[in-house]
Amino acid sequence: MEKDSLVQKIVSEVLKKIEEDKEIKERRILFLEEESEEIKLKYSLFIFDWDEIDFIDENIAQIKNYDLVICPKLSIIDLVDIANGRPSSKVSSIIIEAILYGVKVTCIEEGIDYRKFKSLSNENFYLMMAEYEQKLLSFGIEIVKCSQIKESLNDIYEENKFACEEHGYLDKKVVTQSDIERLYHNGYRKICIKKDSLITPLAKDYINMNHIELKKV
Repeated sequence: MEKDSLVQKIVSEVLKKIEEDKEIKERRILFLEEESEEIKLKYSLFIFDWDEIDFIDENIAQIKNYDLVICPKLSIIDLVDIANGRPSSKVSSIIIEAILYGVKVTCIEEGIDYRKFKSLSNENFYLMMAEYEQKLLSFGIEIVKCSQIKESLNDIYEENKFACEEHGYLDKKVVTQSDIERLYHNGYRKICIKKDSLITPLAKDYINMNHIELKKV
């Protein structure tokens, strides 16, 4: 009976870990808009796999873990705040943190709010707004047309593909400690795994103990 109880306990713990790994499935792209069917329809010509994307109204991961932040709408307040390094809203806070961590940020040109006032605004005031926009560009923020989003996404996929060619790669559903050890002893300190792979607790401990960089692609 004790043996059966022990086996049941082990199975229960394994299933629990599997569920935890499913919940923390890593995504690499953050879309600064609330999730809705309207938004998905609007960008459906340029974004095909919405499973790869987190929305701003979800429980998002740490900003440093994203490869790309897409900002479809940039208000005048957020433009000014980001240009001056002053986080005062969720959007400006995320973008400033992304800049600090070196995460790529792409703003959609059609969503930059001040531009719609070009024919109405005082010229000097409009030029001041344009200078703030130039500051964002100097921070490494990319401004593209809506139709160019796909290119930004492709750049991320190509970077991930290149990273996996340079690093160790495990094409397995369940990644164990022995899998990680094998690559580690072959000289790999950065390892790529599939985004839906499950990592055993012992493998996680080994990764942390040996300071191995793990990337889900």
